Amino acid sequence: MNRLRLKFSIGLFFLLSILTIGFNTCIAHAATGAGFSMMPQYPSNQVKGKDGSFFLQVKPGQTQKITVVVVNQENKNRTIRFGINTAYTTDNGSIAYDLADKYLPKDSSRKFLVGSFVQDPQVQDVKIGPKKAGTVSFTMKMPTTAFKGYLLGGIYAMPVGETSNTVTQKGTVLRNQYAYTLPITLTMDPTAELSLNLRLNTIRPKPG
Repeated sequence: MNRLRLKFSIGLFFLLSILTIGFNTCIAHAATGAGFSMMPQYPSNQVKGKDGSFFLQVKPGQTQKITVVVVNQENKNRTIRFGINTAYTTDNGSIAYDLADKYLPKDSSRKFLVGSFVQDPQVQDVKIGPKKAGTVSFTMKMPTTAFKGYLLGGIYAMPVGETSNTVTQKGTVLRNQYAYTLPITLTMDPTAELSLNLRLNTIRPKPG
């Protein structure tokens, strides 16, 4: 029996994102197996604590700089690739930040995508020496139209050219590639209370 895959409207996308953000806050520890850590450099418009994620109050048309410190915890030179992606919810309802455009269905009600706010260069490769720290910065341009509620995204970081293999009990070789994400929340009014109007667009069997 095929599992059913739900395609959610933007309202449900944001509801799941808001419900899960409290449980997916990244702090400045290394991702398991990744061997590096990231720490936000908080700008003056950080409005909700310093817990290891960005929570920024922005204005229409504002230019926003996002900077993180990266620490290479291994004894070798490394190149780490960084980008800012739009948050989305997976089939099991958890939040994710990788390859958002591949998984988000077309939806006319989705007016804003955090990943589209990033100015060039949208992807950056940063070389870091053994046990050294570096910084990476992105520039984001907010939409000129005001938005209500919260827009979610995240900095997605992955070492370049680094993989490891795991062999299962049945002899299957699994190729492991580690990545690390740091959430970004954007709002124009952090005190606003919104009523959500959820709408299910379509439902159909998941391919395969």
